[in-house]
Amino acid sequence: MTREVNVGKTEFVKSVGIAIARQRKQANLTQSYTAEMLGIEKETLSRIENGFISPTLTRLEQLGKIFGCPVRLFFVHEKGDWQNQGDTILEMLKSLPDEKREVVVKLVAEIVRVLK
Repeated sequence: MTREVNVGKTEFVKSVGIAIARQRKQANLTQSYTAEMLGIEKETLSRIENGFISPTLTRLEQLGKIFGCPVRLFFVHEKGDWQNQGDTILEMLKSLPDEKREVVVKLVAEIVRVLK
């Protein structure tokens, strides 16, 4: 039983690390810059992103502020359900001005129409 829990925890920490890296890249930030903002070494951030270190809730809150995203996005898997994917898209759209958001929505509508 303990081994199963540890394996599950390891996979969870890795998925959080992947999400952190994804949000950092989406914010167009380097590991060096992000680590500096956090007051940690770049190697420490790399270990977090690779799932070797489990970030604390405080650290996740700091990362959310730096990336301009809610902490919950660090718990969204790349292949998450449609609600999580929708939340991710919503967060991306929030950073755009109204007219550019409208363009993105029209593009998505056209893509969905073609893919149906």
